[in-house]
Amino acid sequence: MPAMTRIMDTIVTLQGGDRVGARQAFAEIWKGLASDGDALCRCVLSHYMADAQDDPSEELRWDLLALEASTGLTDQNMKRFNASLTRAEFLPSLHLNVAADYLKLGDPARATEHAMQANALAAALPNTDLARLTRGAIERVLAEAAAAPVTTPQPV
Repeated sequence: MPAMTRIMDTIVTLQGGDRVGARQAFAEIWKGLASDGDALCRCVLSHYMADAQDDPSEELRWDLLALEASTGLTDQNMKRFNASLTRAEFLPSLHLNVAADYLKLGDPARATEHAMQANALAAALPNTDLARLTRGAIERVLAEAAAAPVTTPQPV
């Protein structure tokens, strides 16, 4: 079975509530993906593997891997994941996830940095439902980061 098909099946497992099973399946698929392999598979798997984590540090690690893999994405290969999604529409959410992770870890400065990157990327998007949803989430993270007490960041 192709990796993307296995990833999509595992996303269904995760969305069905089986976080442990999803983590195990994602980990097995990840072992088969070369670090220089398919950027789309690495990005999508990392993006959803982050959602399967219980430890905020692990969630951040996987979200950073998704962001790193996104440098190899193109609109053409994005169509394999979602026919209507472009790279430009996906990137703000990757930065937004990293920003939310940093908030969970008590690092509002880094959260703000990534939320601002997400905001700059989202500003260029057409006024679609997805773009409005993303912009609203960015505003919430920026507000939370601004209101967060400054603490000593946890090592990643």
